[in-house]
Amino acid sequence: MIIWILLLSLFCESTQDGNGKENGVLHCEPQNMRLTTPDQKILLTWEDDPSCLAVHDVLMYEVVVLIADQQVHNDTFAVTPDQIGSTHSWNWKPHLPLECASHSVRLSSRYKNRTSPWKQEQTHPGNPKTPEVFPRDRVFKVGSRATFCCVVPVGDTFDRMDISRYSGTYMNTTKISNQTYALTINLDQASNTYCTDVKCHTKTQENGACAYIGYPPDDSNLLCETRDLQSVECLWTVGNDTRVKNETEYHLLGRYNETILLDVAIGWSMEAKKCCEDLILLSMNDPYLSLYTSIKKLCLASLWLLNKTKQDN
Repeated sequence: MIIWILLLSLFCESTQDGNGKENGVLHCEPQNMRLTTPDQKILLTWEDDPSCLAVHDVLMYEVVVLIADQQVHNDTFAVTPDQIGSTHSWNWKPHLPLECASHSVRLSSRYKNRTSPWKQEQTHPGNPKTPEVFPRDRVFKVGSRATFCCVVPVGDTFDRMDISRYSGTYMNTTKISNQTYALTINLDQASNTYCTDVKCHTKTQENGACAYIGYPPDDSNLLCETRDLQSVECLWTVGNDTRVKNETEYHLLGRYNETILLDVAIGWSMEAKKCCEDLILLSMNDPYLSLYTSIKKLCLASLWLLNKTKQDN
């Protein structure tokens, strides 16, 4: 009789747990999964199943990333009780361009050593008719390490990959799948013409992509002044040639007392200037309202500005 009572109590515990457990698998699981790829990143969003509201402790999600069906990354994502019921997001940037091969993300919830079934979302690259090299038209810094891939058409056979001006460098490619091959190389030489050509050769044809390899802009001594409170003139010292010949867009961002005064795109220039990330008004008592900046990324030249400053304040 005692044995039957014990068995009955165990059965009730396994079927009436407030967290939705049955046969060791959670009813609390991810739902409404969505996979997007902004800026060469993998962005996964999802929601919790309504049964997760019964969880009163930290809920863990296991994330696994696969490239061409091979696991390349895993991570965990913690959801506290007050976050359960909201939309969650997780992102990761793979070393391989997203156009090179299929990328899959698997997601499972885990609570008190019990896990839900895996759910999966996947990207699907195209099927090219000619060899395709990725990434295309990307800017790289001299001394950086980059990975390029070649996607071979179905029925064709991969031969090799090479890069202009790197003829003496051993090009060791890695097979990702039957259609995709990758080349990782240290970019220690700047482009000396329009771009550096990255080529893929098959047994029947070849194709390539441009890579712009250069130096960061090192312009300095930016000074902006206004004499009429309606326009601004900016001057700076131009640095060395970046060796990157593609067009660069310049922006000037001005701030005063944490308020953005302007964010203006001047247009296109073939010269690389530096970005004024924080344009700081040093003194309202200065009759010329001198404007200085800390220089960080890429930016800009002259523009109109701030006759609304006193009105807004």
